Amino acid sequence: MNTTIDIINIDEESNGYIDKINKDIGFYWWKRYIYSAFWSNISTPINLSIVILTAITTGQNATQHLISDHVSIILGIVVLFISIFNTFFKPYEQMTHNQEILQNWSEVGEQFDEIYYDRVYTVEEKQSRLLKLETLFKSMSSLKRANDNNYLIDMIYLMLRLICIRNIGWNDTLNNSSQISQIRQRRESLVNSSPRTNPVLINTDDVINI
Repeated sequence: MNTTIDIINIDEESNGYIDKINKDIGFYWWKRYIYSAFWSNISTPINLSIVILTAITTGQNATQHLISDHVSIILGIVVLFISIFNTFFKPYEQMTHNQEILQNWSEVGEQFDEIYYDRVYTVEEKQSRLLKLETLFKSMSSLKRANDNNYLIDMIYLMLRLICIRNIGWNDTLNNSSQISQIRQRRESLVNSSPRTNPVLINTDDVINI
């Protein structure tokens, strides 16, 4: 009975870490995905427009027949403002920076999947998995602090979460809350059962990878 209670306690603590880690990875991964998509959709048109408009104005100065002087002046002003925007906000650098952070969170998600899908049975194996979860959870703190914020993109992200991103977790398997609830209820019944009148039999399928 003591072994059973030890396994249940370890599993409950592991489940707490699993639930928290799954939500954190999903939250920050989707956030960086939106950041990367935002800056990508800005940097590419800006850089392309600078190249095209610069080529047009350069052609006008060389030939004097491509466009009128009035249009050339307007295009020159447009190129100036676009270049200032591109230099100040640096959308391409922002896109690259957020893609690197997105890759970091993907690597953390892969580590989490390896731990989550690792099949464990004995108390020692479960304790080892719990230690891995604790280590992973602590390592995520430094990665969270490295995440800079942009309030405009954060607002877009929150709107997308309300509209279309329903399952914010990293692992879709963990979104089955009804199954998890049923297994937790069975575990509580094991803890509350009496060893004298109700012998305890452990179903290993209920205490693995929850």
